[in-house]
Amino acid sequence: MQVLIFSSDSGRDDASARTLRNQGYEVVEAPQGDLEQTLVGATHDLIILNFDRPGPEIVTTLTRVREHAPIASILILLTGSSADQRVRALDAGADDCLSRPFDAIEFHARVRALLRRGHDDVIQIGGLTWNWQHRQGEVAAKPLALSRNETMLIEALLKSPSQIVPMESLVRQIEAGGGPLANNRLYVYISRLRKKLVAADVRIRSASGLGYSIDIATSPSLVTR
Repeated sequence: MQVLIFSSDSGRDDASARTLRNQGYEVVEAPQGDLEQTLVGATHDLIILNFDRPGPEIVTTLTRVREHAPIASILILLTGSSADQRVRALDAGADDCLSRPFDAIEFHARVRALLRRGHDDVIQIGGLTWNWQHRQGEVAAKPLALSRNETMLIEALLKSPSQIVPMESLVRQIEAGGGPLANNRLYVYISRLRKKLVAADVRIRSASGLGYSIDIATSPSLVTR
């Protein structure tokens, strides 16, 4: 599962990112003042907005995030907030709001709860079955052997089956810096994935350099459970 963290204070030493990485999550930290660019084509499951103090910028930021990521769950972290301030954040579009100081165990429990909202436990497309919790696929009841980058890419595609996922977003899955070399690596990983999905009757389609989509090779219908 992928988590995007944005902090309003560039100087904050954010322990949240470190603890989530230790729990096995893929964490992207949005650069200060560069949230909008990070959100373009975003495929994050959870977005954590980290604010030092309550203020009008919370609602403004939430509005921008919702425009780019209407489906992602949003968790607000606020320092010393009152109940009224947390309610305003929830009414503005946040899915959950947690006030500092908070217990790390509660923080992780809220993250797990928010991530569970975004996916069925298992998705089936053609002969491919994907288990989100275990991050593992099966074809004809046999485990699908994927590298770390291949796993990240197939998850990004499966989050929006039959829809084009922008190339820039997929490149960020394998290399934060982007650039021509990252594009070349993306082509390599997509090619490998295509070969591994042939037996499942699943195809990764290219959309004229815009991005890629995943669906059943012989039928656009999907089955989830």
